[in-house]
Amino acid sequence: MRFLLLLFLFSSMTATAEITASIDRKVINYGENILLTLNSDNSAGKVPNLTTLKRQFTIIGNVKTGSPYINNGKRKYRTIWKYVLSPKGPGTLNIPAIRVNGEQSKAIKVTVIEKIISNKTKKIAANSHDILVKATIDQNKVYPGQMLTYTLTINAPVENDDYDFSVTPPFAQGAIVIALSKPVITQTTQRSKVRTIQTQSFAVFAQQTALYQIEPATISFSPNKDQNKASKLVLKANQLHFEVIKEANQNSLGYWLPTTKLTLSDSWQGRQTVNVGDSVKRIIEIRATSLNADLLPLVSPLSHENITIKLDDVVVTNIVENDQLVALRQESITITFNKPGTVSFEPIQVHWWNTQLEQARVTSLSAQNFIVVDIIKEVSQAPVLTPQINKIETKPTLEDQQLKAAPNKVKDADKSTDKPVQTTKPLINLTKQQLNWLSIIMFLLLVATTLGWLSSANNKKVR
Repeated sequence: MRFLLLLFLFSSMTATAEITASIDRKVINYGENILLTLNSDNSAGKVPNLTTLKRQFTIIGNVKTGSPYINNGKRKYRTIWKYVLSPKGPGTLNIPAIRVNGEQSKAIKVTVIEKIISNKTKKIAANSHDILVKATIDQNKVYPGQMLTYTLTINAPVENDDYDFSVTPPFAQGAIVIALSKPVITQTTQRSKVRTIQTQSFAVFAQQTALYQIEPATISFSPNKDQNKASKLVLKANQLHFEVIKEANQNSLGYWLPTTKLTLSDSWQGRQTVNVGDSVKRIIEIRATSLNADLLPLVSPLSHENITIKLDDVVVTNIVENDQLVALRQESITITFNKPGTVSFEPIQVHWWNTQLEQARVTSLSAQNFIVVDIIKEVSQAPVLTPQINKIETKPTLEDQQLKAAPNKVKDADKSTDKPVQTTKPLINLTKQQLNWLSIIMFLLLVATTLGWLSSANNKKVR
């Protein structure tokens, strides 16, 4: 019994640990759609079980993406599913707990309000209230993963600039739609009338080769100043379609990067001459314009002879710079050198397709070399050096020769110079004992000489 209880608790903890579910809004009008997002870190190629979900919702679109990331030093892969759901009726609906590979998300409640056509929301023609809504795309054919730009334009009289326009993004089944920027509002004169032009752009990405239809973006607004009492009007843009064609070239790299610009850079934190056991950090960054960041590949070398490489962090994100979508990928690795010698890192190459020139391109990082030394081993094996005294012989200068020839003639100018005094070495080197005996002998000679002199002086006086 205790074993079954522990097993139940363990299965309950693992069932809710790795998958999450979220929606973009919890209160909607009947006839509107909601976006359901599922995140799983342990899908292992499995797909969500949506049998219970389909009882109250109709799935009208879905897309699947994935990206690697680092958690507590371990590399993981996150799978993301997005579903566009249409409620089958008004009321309080329930998005059930969804299971993926034995794991389970939490249930979510959704309130669907039954809209009353007479005083709530009215769908009217795109040119009602002298407001024009138009959508355009920058191209009709794209490669898998290539960005398509969808631009929505709202043209309204300037006296209606107090309308609070609410924009619902476009939708294409099987594609990803990302808002590029906030609405930009300008004014222009058309037929002698001042009008307000509001534009907003969206990026559309699709992977599968097929013909796609874009469900139009819509705008909603209240034509009267009293927003509480006014009826809400909805204007729809025109429908568009595009085609995803086959890749321009085939390769065995496992990735395909259609972009207008791609840059590759790296930075090193450390020296090029290191000791055994030292570590350096390398950060590699890829930036690609008009591309979804989920398509950027892993480029850091994770194995090398005589060194240890650890993948510390991976950052994958889409950013908007100057109204352009930029895919960014940063990889941080730590390299530890284990043996002495020369370590060479091969050049890193990223192959991509230039969608403007319709040509294949290769961007690369240059090779990098490190010199690894074992300083402890070198110090222990270094030979012991004994100090040596080198005798330096100097040739006599002209001045020395003149002084030797006339030692008593010293010039006054030489007395004021700052030349160091040179002392001559003794010609005979005597030990201390020899010096003592020499002193005694000299003393005895001095005594004998003195006695002899005194004796001679006394003899002269006697005579």
